[in-house]
Amino acid sequence: MSNEHPIPKALRDRFDQIEEAICRNRMERDAVFTQMRTAVQAHFMSAEPVGAIPDGYCVMPRRLTAENGAKALLLGEFSVHVERECPECAELDEPNEYCEICDGEGDYTIHQVIPWDQIKFIYSKAVEGLSANAEAASHDE
Repeated sequence: MSNEHPIPKALRDRFDQIEEAICRNRMERDAVFTQMRTAVQAHFMSAEPVGAIPDGYCVMPRRLTAENGAKALLLGEFSVHVERECPECAELDEPNEYCEICDGEGDYTIHQVIPWDQIKFIYSKAVEGLSANAEAASHDE
């Protein structure tokens, strides 16, 4: 739990000023509430929104799950093309031009889909390194 006071210091200072004015001027109760409300409104109107998202960023889930729709959206979307040496022609001086695997090229390319566990792992590393908490921690060092 944070040791920070729940009310920002600038607002607490303004409340102190209002309390001092109450003691000096014997302000009416309605006037006190009006001044307090005005101080709170002024403070929060001048503050940057808490939920402001910096340019170039967006709100994303911390984890990819089937429940948040990520699995249906991303499964099968990522793949790599892997070049392999033809097992039928590897031992030959010249590749067999009638080979059913490599068509006489000596090697062939397979389309390999990235597994769901790998997609989640890559995403978790991106979240870990790019999250607002990580950014704040790096500024503190």
